[in-house]
Amino acid sequence: MITEVYLPNNIDGNLNKIRSLVKRKILNTFDRFKERIRMIKVTFSDENGPKGGQDTRCSIHILSDSGDLLTSHKDSN
Repeated sequence: MITEVYLPNNIDGNLNKIRSLVKRKILNTFDRFKERIRMIKVTFSDENGPKGGQDTRCSIHILSDSGDLLTSHKDSN
């Protein structure tokens, strides 16, 4: 199972540490499905830039043997 994590450059903190934490959580959560999942891609994006407000989106795209699943959630920083 391949995991990819994409983060915007304007996130506060160590990007490698955040990416590693997200990958570890994904692998632990989906480990029992690893034979059926080919790839999981997690993307964080800041939709409004420095304006603030509800602007952070997390999208999770799962490619499996039985099809694709895409989910997304938007929240404030």
